[in-house]
Amino acid sequence: MSEFRRLGETRRQEVLRTLSTLQCTALAVCLCTLTLPARAVDQHLTSELSAQGYSVPRKDGEFLKQRRFVEDLGLSVWNLLPGSDSPYYRGPRLSFILDFRLSADAGLRSSEARPSVEDAYIPGAQPLEMQLLQARLAIEDLWNKRLDVSLGRLLRVDSLGLFALDGVQTVLTLPLHLELATYLGFEVRGGQVLGYDALELDGTDSGGRDDLLAGQYKDRLDPEPRLAIGTELAVSPTSFVYAALGFRAVGVGDALADQRIGGSLTLGNRPLRAELDAVYSVLLQKAESLGGRLVAKLGDPVTVSLGYEFWNPVFEADSIFNMFDLDPRNDLVVRVEARLSDALIAALWGNGRLAKGSAGVDGKREDSPLLGLGGGAGLDHRTPSRHLALRLSTMREWGEQRSSGEIGGEQRLLKSGRAWFGLRTSLWRVDSDFSPGPAVTFGGYVASVRFAFARGAQLLGEVEHYVGGGKGSRVTGLGLLRLDLWR
Repeated sequence: MSEFRRLGETRRQEVLRTLSTLQCTALAVCLCTLTLPARAVDQHLTSELSAQGYSVPRKDGEFLKQRRFVEDLGLSVWNLLPGSDSPYYRGPRLSFILDFRLSADAGLRSSEARPSVEDAYIPGAQPLEMQLLQARLAIEDLWNKRLDVSLGRLLRVDSLGLFALDGVQTVLTLPLHLELATYLGFEVRGGQVLGYDALELDGTDSGGRDDLLAGQYKDRLDPEPRLAIGTELAVSPTSFVYAALGFRAVGVGDALADQRIGGSLTLGNRPLRAELDAVYSVLLQKAESLGGRLVAKLGDPVTVSLGYEFWNPVFEADSIFNMFDLDPRNDLVVRVEARLSDALIAALWGNGRLAKGSAGVDGKREDSPLLGLGGGAGLDHRTPSRHLALRLSTMREWGEQRSSGEIGGEQRLLKSGRAWFGLRTSLWRVDSDFSPGPAVTFGGYVASVRFAFARGAQLLGEVEHYVGGGKGSRVTGLGLLRLDLWR
C-alpha cells in the first residue's frame, strides 16, 4: 500500500473528491426537485457508484495495486410543459434525458496511461475520463401527434446497430402504419471532449489514443467533426409483422468514412417467430453482417431455437485492417429448452463456426470449412427465495479445446427480499495443440452480497478469486452503490 500512496495519493484524493461532489450533486438535484412548487413535472434520478480493486503488472515485473471508481448518473425529466400530466391534455410533450459517466484509476500517474512512455506505461490503466453517453431534449406529439423531434447527444438503436451523434432527429408517423426517422449531426468520437469510442468502427487504437502514430493518424488523437446523416423507414401493420430499412453515411466527399445500408424483418410471435437482419457496406462494397433466428414453441414445455449469423469485419475506409484478408465468420447455434416443472428448466445447445479456411476440429490445417464445434447443457432451479444453476460446456476451435463446468446460485437471507447472498464456482481446462506444455487447468469462485437498505437504494459487494493456469492467485473486489430515486 505504501507504493500505491507514493505513486499518487494526491491524485487519488482529487478523484475521490470529484466523485463525492458528483454524488452529492445528484442527491441535491433530486432534493431540489422534490421541493419545487406543485407543477406537472416528473423526474427519475439514478446514481450508481462502483469501486473496484485489482492488480496490474508493470514492465519491471512488479504488480501495482489499483483502485478504479466509476460513477454513472442518469436523469430523466418529463411533463415539463404546464398541464401535460393531465389525462385530458392533448398538446405536445417535453422531456429531457441525461446519462453521464465519470471513471478513473485512483493514484495513477499520467505517464502510466501513455503507451509512449515505455518504462512507465501500464496496459489497461485508465486515467480520469468523462463521457456524456446521452443528453437528449425530446419534443413529442407535434403536428397532431404525428411528429417527434429530439435534440442534443442522441443514441440510436436501429437496423444498422448502435450509433451516437450530436444533432437532431425527427420521427414522422405516416399512413399505412409507416414510420420515417431521419437524423443529422456530428458523429460522437473518442478523442473529443465528453466523447467515447465504444461505437467506432476502427480498431487501431486498442492500446490508447495518446501518441498512437501521431504523424499518420492525427485525426484519431484530435478528431475533426464528421457530419453524419441517416434515415430509416419502418412498417408494422400488425403485432406479428415488423420490417425496417435504413441508410447511414459518415463524412462528406473525400472525407467519407462510412456508408451502409441495412434492414430487419420479424414475422410471427407465438408459437413460431422468425427474425432476419442484414447490413451491407456500400463504401467498401461488401456485406458486413447477415443474421437470422427461428424460435418454435413445441407444446407448452419445449422451446427450440435455431440461429445463424454471418459477420464480416468492416472498419473505417482508411483503416490498416482493410489491407488484410480477414475471412468472414459463419456461426450456427441450436438450443432446446424444456420446462420440467414450475421451478426447473433444462437446456441443451450446440454451436458451430465455419469459414473459408480453417484449422479443423482436430487442430490440423485442412480444406474443410469447419472451424469450430462445441456444445453444452444446463439446469436452472428458481424459486422466490433461491436460485441454483449448473452449466457444462466444451468448444474446439483453431486447435484448442476449452471445457468448463460451473455451479452456483443465490439465496435470500431476509424474508423481505432485501438481502441476498450469491456464490458461483467454476473450473476451466484449456488444451492447445500449439502449446508445447500440458493442458492448463484453473478455477475459482465469485462470492457476492446485495442489500437494499432503503427504498430505491442498493449496496452490492463482490469478491472474485481465481487460481491456476500458471498465473498464480488473482483476486478482484467490487463494491457498488446504486440509487434509484423517484419524485
